[in-house]
This record gives sequence, structure tokens and C-alpha cells, in this order.
Amino acid sequence: MKIKASCVYDYDAIKTVQRLNMYRKANPKYRLTMSLGLIALLFFILLAECIAFGFVPLLVILLVCDIFFCALLLYLYFLAPKIQIKTLNKRGKYENFYEFCEENVLLKYTSTCGSDNGETVIKYTDITKIRETKRYLLLSVGKFVYIVDKSTVSSEEMKALSGFLKGITDKYTVIDY
Repeated sequence: MKIKASCVYDYDAIKTVQRLNMYRKANPKYRLTMSLGLIALLFFILLAECIAFGFVPLLVILLVCDIFFCALLLYLYFLAPKIQIKTLNKRGKYENFYEFCEENVLLKYTSTCGSDNGETVIKYTDITKIRETKRYLLLSVGKFVYIVDKSTVSSEEMKALSGFLKGITDKYTVIDY
């Protein structure tokens, strides 16, 4: 087996990794909507209590915490990926090329800045977790996540690769979103 794939680290790729880290196995848009709905419900309950009982310091503190938590969720969902991609783009355009073999994955990484070029070999035993979305295949090796764009691989090769990777680790998760 020799399957070649690649991935350009663009906004969509960074956004996918960021949101999968926030919401492990759920649809991020649905989870954000539900979380914001519950926060809004709590906010209106606290506001009604403030109106009914007066502005007790504890209720005011809870209102402020509720607003802060809502702002934090919106920041992590919308702004954090944009900040990450801007920081990454300042250093150059990054692209990874993968060659999946029987024993390991050969990874060649390039950037337009020139200093971050090289290649490494990833053993399948080093891969701790694999997550598959509709567009990407995410390989977790320790604290690093390698992104494989599924559109760079034919559908037959992707089926063969996912079947092969499912046999390697029991931490293969398919996330439908």
C-alpha cells in the first residue's frame, strides 16, 4: 500500500482542529447553539431574580460570570481560529505531504519561509488517536495533530486507508459534520 495525500494549513483546517478540540465527538455548531441557549436561559432567570429580589451582589456576580462564559465560548468558536491562522500566515504558507506505507507514514512538511522545511517518519504505533470528518483526517501523535485533506486522495484510496487505519488503532472516530 502506498497512498499519497497532502494538506495546506488554511483557515478551514485550523478551524476543524480547533472545534474538534472544543467539542470532541459532537457537531460543534449544534453544541455551541445548545450551550448559548442554556446560557441565555440562565441569564434571563438571573435577571428575573435580580428584578424580583433586587440587585443582590451574588446575583450580579452570577450575571457577570454568565456574560463572561458566553463571550468566552464565542471567542473560542469564531475568533481563536482566525487568530491562529493569522499567526501561522505571518510565518509563511505551510503544507504537508503524506505518503502512507505499510509500516509508517512519511511526512514532508514545507513552508514558504524556508526555515520550517523537512521530513519525518511517523510510525503507526505512535499514532494515539485518529479522527475523521467529512473533509479531513486528523492524526494525533502526542500533542501534535497532523491534518490530511481527504480531497487530495481518491475515494477508493480513502476507503482503503481508513480501513487500514481502523485496524491499527481502536481510537478511530468518525465525526459527521
